[in-house]
Amino acid sequence: MGNSMRHHIISAKCGHDDSLKEVKMGFRAGIVTKDEFADTLRCHQASQDETKSEQRDRARATRGY
Repeated sequence: MGNSMRHHIISAKCGHDDSLKEVKMGFRAGIVTKDEFADTLRCHQASQDETKSEQRDRARATRGY
């Protein structure tokens, strides 16, 4: 696995959606292992869950996002 894919994995674990797409493509191409992809998905979801809040949801609703 190259440095760029490692960077995408780290970024995806921090919640970056575009990097997760790159890791998914790497998994489909056989560059990323099943365990690495599963771990990345779990970390990505945990990161997304951490950033959710009722206050942010209300702000998005108010602004029409």
